[in-house]
Amino acid sequence: MFNNVILSTKNVDLVSEDIAEKVFLKISNLLFNNPKVLSPDQEFLTIDDAAKILTLSKPTIYGLVHKNTIPYIKKGKRLYFLKEDLINWVLKGKRKTKEELEEYFQNKFAKNKG
Repeated sequence: MFNNVILSTKNVDLVSEDIAEKVFLKISNLLFNNPKVLSPDQEFLTIDDAAKILTLSKPTIYGLVHKNTIPYIKKGKRLYFLKEDLINWVLKGKRKTKEELEEYFQNKFAKNKG
């Protein structure tokens, strides 16, 4: 009727990490489905999801996390990302076009003259 299961320390760690991730994702999904708590852009993402959204490899994401370059949440041994934070992080790297720069400097010098 019952199967005997032998758990090693490594298996226990893997099982506990798996349970923790499932609980975290379940809670985040409950929060995500409650519009009073989180907006759609505040969706929790795993490293795989973040890599897909940013079109970067997982090792690159790990490197950015190690350098504290990218916004992330670390819970235990797991990394999570908020979709909104990743979008804002990418947008911060936006460079102004030549026309935007010319307009900026024209406005800045116009204010200094007057």
